[in-house]
Formats: sequence, C-alpha cells, structure tokens
Amino acid sequence: MMRLNHTATFARIVLIVLLGSSCGSEKQYFKKALTRSDKDFLSKNDSLIKDFNGRTNWYKQYWNGPLLVHRTHGRYDFKQVGKWKQTSKDGTELYATTNFDEYGFLKDEKIFAYDGGIDVETTCKKDTINKNVVLECQTIWNYTGTNIIRRKSRSIIKGGKSYKHGRWEYFSQEGKLMKIEEYVMNKRID
Repeated sequence: MMRLNHTATFARIVLIVLLGSSCGSEKQYFKKALTRSDKDFLSKNDSLIKDFNGRTNWYKQYWNGPLLVHRTHGRYDFKQVGKWKQTSKDGTELYATTNFDEYGFLKDEKIFAYDGGIDVETTCKKDTINKNVVLECQTIWNYTGTNIIRRKSRSIIKGGKSYKHGRWEYFSQEGKLMKIEEYVMNKRID
C-alpha cells in the first residue's frame, strides 16, 4: 500500500512537471486549431478570441477555454484567457482548472487529486516592477488524498521564468511545520 502511495505521488509530480514544461509545445496545437475562416479573419483584423477544445501537448492533455490570438508581422501569438479546464479526452474526468486574466497572466490554478480533493493550489498577484510584469504566486501542495499541507511556497514569475522568492514552509504528514527556508530570486538566505 505504501508503494502505491509513493507511485501515485511520483506520477502526480511527473504530471505537474509535464504541465509546466509543455507550455512551449502548446503553440503548435493552438496553431493547428485555427480554421481557414479564423486565418481569413486575422488577415483583416488584429486579433480574435476563439473557443479552444483539444489536445495541447504530446502527453495527451486536453484543455478547453478561450484562446486569444494576435497576428503581428505574419506570426500568430496565442494567449490563454479566462477559465480553462484540463480533462480526459472524453471530458468525463477533471484534472485541473486554470484562470488567466485578459492578458494571459496566471491568476490561479487547481490540480485535483484522484479523489476529487485538491493536490496543488496556486494563486498569483500581478505587479509591474521597472516596467516588467511580475507575478507573485503562492502554491500550496497537499499530501495526496488529505487536506494536510505538505509545502507552502512563494515564487516570482518574471520574463517567463519562475524564481523561488519569499518564505517556503515544509510540513510533516501530521501537519507539523518541519522546516522554513527564505529566498530572494532563487538565492537562499539564512
């Protein structure tokens, strides 16, 4: 039984890593979703919002939600806006929900456990520092199948890169605070 829990936890971690690393490949799937009518519209207009429903990477993740498409200099720029859901291909299983603002910046995300509880929950605040958009995000990781927090972390997302920033707290399976680390832009401070 313990091995199964470790295997399930490992599988979730792999899924989360794949979610994060797959973003670059999403563009090819978004581009394939553009119809001739969409391309004709974009040849005369700067942008459109279309409902996307389909596969977004090699891992066979299926997402649906509003897709903002800009055409500049003959290229398409895609931004996920509004509420997105990751589901099984047939749509019967819900794996994650993600909310983006009108510019495509992450607002919040929930990744669900097999029992329907929340494994990982992220909330972000957007700020502008030195004319750069920066997201400050807090992520809470739960032990699978429980409401016991495993880790609370803070990150700064700047220029498409994520940096550990602020207080990181680690908890035991009993919910006791075990360790605290402080970071400033990926550098640990003690």
